[in-house]
Amino acid sequence: MKVGKAVGFVVGNLGLLVVLAACGGHPAPSAKGPHPPRTGHRRTESTPRPSGVKDAEKLPGPYSAPPARLPRGNEAAGARVFQATCESCHGRDGVGTGKAPRLKAPSSVVQDFKTETALTSFILHNMPANNPGILTTSKAANAAAYVWHLAHGR
Repeated sequence: MKVGKAVGFVVGNLGLLVVLAACGGHPAPSAKGPHPPRTGHRRTESTPRPSGVKDAEKLPGPYSAPPARLPRGNEAAGARVFQATCESCHGRDGVGTGKAPRLKAPSSVVQDFKTETALTSFILHNMPANNPGILTTSKAANAAAYVWHLAHGR
């Protein structure tokens, strides 16, 4: 009985060695070994700064860039999307409610998102709050165009 278990153990380990040899026998990367540079992470004090970067400059935080090409929205179509999807929380004409912030000027939408494309990306991935991600790219772009219009007070 003991011989059978020993043979099984050896055969099993030989199979593992064959698999490792087929993979090139390279060990898994070590936690202490070199790593490729990370993108989008916050620089810390111990991270060396590139030459020419002043200490007083603000370093960007994590950022997930929007897709390379998001369509331009249509304000009129966006008004319909807003009425059907957003108005219940943001109020009629985006005046805000206890559930969601004001979007109509004066609001911080323009300062917070900087571009209509960034707003489109946010809406696409995070809105509506009760069911995020259900809007198509086109509907999100249309809603963003309408909200951008509201935020500029036009």
